Amino acid sequence: TEHDDSYHARIADSFRKYHSSQTPVILRGLARGCDAYYFWRSIDYWRAAVDPEAPVDVELGLYNSGNRIPMRFADYLNYLEEAKEGAKSGETAYLAQNEVFREVLKDLQIPRFCEDPTLSVGEGKLHHTM
Repeated sequence: TEHDDSYHARIADSFRKYHSSQTPVILRGLARGCDAYYFWRSIDYWRAAVDPEAPVDVELGLYNSGNRIPMRFADYLNYLEEAKEGAKSGETAYLAQNEVFREVLKDLQIPRFCEDPTLSVGEGKLHHTM
């Protein structure tokens, strides 16, 4: 749904204090309106959408453990599948500081306050490095 400028300014105002203080915030229900919410749950979708040879950095263990290993995206998906089936036990593996794959950007609806630098929240890009 399209909203006027004042709506987006109010949202940005309420979010700005969390962003500037680097305080985590949960935006409930924000993703339900975009395809990523539904499609990204499926490993089959990821296999079809992203180049299996794409290089990714995978972090094992706790967040920011420093245990990053480079691998092909297909190998990461295989790891997830094996973990889901119970064949793998042990460390959590997740994509670490990777850009969003261009092939799936179409699935996202970025809130205007995140991508519009005139609203003064963030840097007007898809990610923010603190």
